[in-house]
This record gives sequence, structure tokens and C-alpha cells, in this order.
Amino acid sequence: MRSDSFGCPALRGGSLVDHAVVPIVTPLDETILAQASALGSAARGVIRLSGPLSSQSLGELFEPAFGDGSGSRIVSGLFFPWNRQRPVPATIFYWPEGHGYTGEESLEIHTVGSPPILEAIIAAILRNENIRLARPGEFTMRAFLSGRIDLTQSEAVLGIVEATNDAALDVALDQLAGGLANPIRKLREAILDTLVRLEAGFDFVEEDIQFVSGTELRLFLQSASDHVESIRRKMAARRLNGAKPRIVLFGPPNAGKTTLFNQLLGSDHGIVSSTPGTTRDYLEVDGEIDGIPCVLVDTAGIKTQPLHDIDAVAQELSAAAATEADIILYCLEAEPSESERRAIETDSQRILLVRTKGTTTLDEIHREIAARLRNSFFPCEVVASTAVRCRECLERVGHALENVRKLPDANIDEALVASEIRVALNALDEIVGEVYTDDLLDRIFSRFCIGK
Repeated sequence: MRSDSFGCPALRGGSLVDHAVVPIVTPLDETILAQASALGSAARGVIRLSGPLSSQSLGELFEPAFGDGSGSRIVSGLFFPWNRQRPVPATIFYWPEGHGYTGEESLEIHTVGSPPILEAIIAAILRNENIRLARPGEFTMRAFLSGRIDLTQSEAVLGIVEATNDAALDVALDQLAGGLANPIRKLREAILDTLVRLEAGFDFVEEDIQFVSGTELRLFLQSASDHVESIRRKMAARRLNGAKPRIVLFGPPNAGKTTLFNQLLGSDHGIVSSTPGTTRDYLEVDGEIDGIPCVLVDTAGIKTQPLHDIDAVAQELSAAAATEADIILYCLEAEPSESERRAIETDSQRILLVRTKGTTTLDEIHREIAARLRNSFFPCEVVASTAVRCRECLERVGHALENVRKLPDANIDEALVASEIRVALNALDEIVGEVYTDDLLDRIFSRFCIGK
């Protein structure tokens, strides 16, 4: 028997009994469709639909294995993308309006992950001219527009998809769970409450009634400023453009740089020899330190007096690589000289002294490099794209609160205070997406893949 329902209005003759087909006025009135699983062959493939015609889209194409599927959210059966003689096993997961990821009526078709089968199912559903292919990021954008998630959580979805290591994945998952949105919303509510009370006092100015005292306002501004600074620290990172940090091994010839280079990479990329000056060029290889992607660079040993032209060129390349380095592993066999020690102390944020023939172990070097990478080059608690977008907004919040704090205690102009607080409130609204523009949404969601 053909499916009549998945916990939704009955399906008869390819149309919803209780739902009239209405003209498509906005994108949210349209039903969209896309493959949600990765491209290529797999044991399981997923096709996702969202919109008012999601359940109607199945029509005669799906037949449940038992009963008619009435009232069910999960129904197994057969899908007929070609004809009645070539069925495909499938399971339908259904979400009524207000319960699924997008907030709209939606469903997923789980079946064999064969590209020809998935393409045939999509083609069969698209024969309904009121259903179209989804644009990149459109499912997540609908979740945002329907209020299921805010803008920071939308960016977290992309962060999860793009995560290349456990640390980045943990950051994105925490942000999706509200790790950034919740403190910002609490701050926003506190600022909004203060603004409402300030403006309520405007109606009673002649009676000299204050709804917010000067002392209370000062305490609130201090607390709010501390809160903003805490959030800004979450976004403080140097490596927000996606480029991998560069770790350069630097030092005199025969100091064990190439040996350490190979050990850090876990494979032999550079030639190791007891003859000084073996490395004449610099060698650059992508690698990982404790799961953090980076670029390791092995350089020619620094000599006080180059003997040949090729040595002079090698020295220049080594110096250039050190200049561009985020972390310099200064490799020495023995204790550094006084001049070397001064150089290390002058640039201690970048330079890590490594005694290659001493007692320093590879595990200790690994841990120190990983700690520096985490502390200096990656946001601890915020997806990079969110940090880039929101830093300017938080600066506006901080400046607005500071402008109020600079006002003299005597004769504070409450109208001016309210104006600055509105500036802070609007900037916070931009972060979570209470205020947005179409251009902003395009920039964010166009980076998503189709089906997300």
C-alpha cells in the first residue's frame, strides 16, 4: 500500500488533503531538496527536503513496508525512482513544522549511497515543479530565519564541516551548543533592561524620579564592560585568516635541525649527515603538532663567514624564513652564547631554545610547541569566521560603554546615556543576527556546501 501519512496530513493523489497549494511568494514558501550526504559511493546516502510540500513530494514514489505509516515519524519501505519494477529500500525520517532542523516541515530519505540511485530519486522528486534544488547553505539559513539557531550557531555549523582537527571541532561544537550565543544574549538582556528603565525615567523627569541611580548605573557599566572584555578575549587570535602557522628550525650547521625536523614530521623529509652544512636550501613541509595543522621549515645552518656564493644565498633564505616564522626553534648543541641569549630574550614570544644534544626530549618540544600554537594562534572558544565578523561589533559595544563611563557623575545626561546604550545594543544584535542584511547572509551562507 502507498504511504498516506508520516504524522502529517494524508497524502492522496499526490496532493495534501488539508493544505492548499499557495503561490510561492518568498523563499521560505518554497520546498527545497538536496543530497545531504557526501558525494560519491557509500553504504548510506541521505536526501533532505524542507518546506510545505516535503511530505507531498513522496506521492506515489514511496510505499511503506507495514501499514500506511499514519502517525509515524520514521517509516521504512520501498522507493520507486524509476518504475514499479525497480524499487529501492529506503527509510523516511519526518519532522512536522516546528520540530526539525529548519523549523519547517521536513524529511530525510535514507537509502543506498549509490550516486545513480540518489540522482534518480532527486530527479523523480523534482518532477514536481513546485520543488527545487537547494542553494548552498539554504537549510541552515532557514534554521536561522525561523529562529531555531542564531547567526553564531549558523557559523558553527560551517565550522564543524570545515574542522580539520579535534581542537577546531570542539570549538565549533561548543559554539553550536550556545557557548558564544548564551553569554551575549545574557549581556544583551541586561543592557536592554537598563535601557528600558532609563527611558522610563524620561516620563517622570519633572517629578525627579530615577529608575536607575547613578551608583547602580556605574556598577552595571563596569560589569557589562568586564563581560564584553571576556567575550573579546575568546576572539583574540592572530591566526584568523586560515593560514597555517610557520615553525622554522634555525641555528648553526650540524646542530641537529634536520634530525628534529624529521622527528617532528614523523618521517624522513630532510637528509641527515654528520658533515656540517648538508642543508643548502630550505625545506618546507605541511605537518601537525598535537593535531594542530602547521608548516615546518628546515633551514640551512647559519655560518659566520660563508665560503661560497651558494652558502651566501642559503644564509639569505634562512634569514628570510626566520623573519616570516611564527615560531622559531633555535637549535643549539651547547649552551647559547651571550649574543644568542640576548637575541632569544628579545624575541621570546617567537623563539624557543632547543638543546638538540642536551636533555630536552622530543615530547617536551612537542608539548611546548603545541601550547604556543594554542595560546597564540587560534581562538580558544570561537569559530574563526565568527571572530572575524564580530570583533568590530564588540569594539563598538566596548566604546559605547566606555563613552558612558567617561561622563561626569554630576548632572549625567540620561538621554545621552540611553543613546550610547542603544549603540551597544544594536552591535550585540548584529552578532547574534537580531539585526542583519541580505548581503551579510549571502556572505555567510554562500560558503556552505549544498545540502547543509
